[in-house]
Order: sequence, then structure tokens, then C-alpha cells
Amino acid sequence: GHFAAEMACKGHAVTVYEIDPAKCAGLGPWLATQCGVGERLRFVEGPMEDIAIAPDSVDLVTVFGSLLYADRARVRDILAMAWRALRAGGALV
Repeated sequence: GHFAAEMACKGHAVTVYEIDPAKCAGLGPWLATQCGVGERLRFVEGPMEDIAIAPDSVDLVTVFGSLLYADRARVRDILAMAWRALRAGGALV
């Protein structure tokens, strides 16, 4: 969440997909308020396997430790979705 907040502080629109409902309900709004980023920082609850990002729609996808919690049989699908979501010149971290 803190990396997302930092990106939002720099003017980027950031969506965080988080499996923990407490983080979505508490941490997300708290970070947005503390950092003064309002709607630029958004938390969405749900597992990685259910994320649907439109192709060519984002500049950066970060997964950090998230793949450790994903269904191992779906990791390739998750990474393929992330690559498709990236605009030309985008990055997957």
C-alpha cells in the first residue's frame, strides 16, 4: 500500500488489488486521506485470479509477493494478463 500511495502522491492513478478485506476497508482510505491523494488511490478487494484489467490500459503492474498467494496453476495466466494489460513501454515488476 505504501508504494501505491507514493505513486499516487506523484500524480498517478493507482488501483491496488488486495485479498484482505480489512486492508481494503481500513488501510486504503486511511492512506488516501493521509497522503492527500483522494480518488487517485483506490483499493479493490479480491484474489489475483479474479482481476480483469483491459488490454493496453496501464503503464505499470507490480506483483511483489502477491504471486506467493495465488493459485499455482493460474500463475502463468495471471502473468499473461498482466503483460496484456501493459501499454507499449510499460513495465511488470
